[in-house]
Amino acid sequence: LHACDTATDHALAFGILQKSDFIAVAPCCQAELANAWKKMSGPSLSHHLSVLINSAELRRDSAATFTDAVRLLLLRACGYEAHSGEFVPSQHTPKNRLITGVRRGNFHKPSFQEYENFLESSGSPTLTLPTLLQEHLKQLFGRVATQTQAQT
Repeated sequence: LHACDTATDHALAFGILQKSDFIAVAPCCQAELANAWKKMSGPSLSHHLSVLINSAELRRDSAATFTDAVRLLLLRACGYEAHSGEFVPSQHTPKNRLITGVRRGNFHKPSFQEYENFLESSGSPTLTLPTLLQEHLKQLFGRVATQTQAQT
C-alpha cells in the first residue's frame, strides 16, 4: 500500500487489529507530526529537539522519520517483526521508504516501553496510529502512552 499522511496509519491499524500475517506500507507525505511540531515552534521553545522543531526544512524531514519510527515501534509492540528499508533506488525518488511487518506474536513489552519513551522525547504529540490503536494497546499493556491534545 502506498499511503499518504495518515492513510498509512489507518492501513497499519487495520492490519494490526485484523492480526494480518504480513503488512507492507510505503508511507508518504508524513505531515501530521510536522504540523504538531510547527504549533510548538517559536523562539521561546525549550525542548531538546528545538533545533529541529524551529527549522521548517529540518522539521519536515525529521518529522517524517520520527513518524515512521513510531510506526515501527507500535508494530513491534503489537507482535510484529518490523523493518524499514528502501524499495526503489534513492536516485529515482526521495520518498521510497517501505515498512514491513511479519506477525511473530501478540505483543512485545520492551517495544511498547521504547515507544512510550520515544513519543515522550518527541513532545508527546497526538498521532493517528496510537489513537486508532488506543483500545488495543490498553488491552495488551493496560495503558496507552500519554499524548497531549494541545499540541495538535
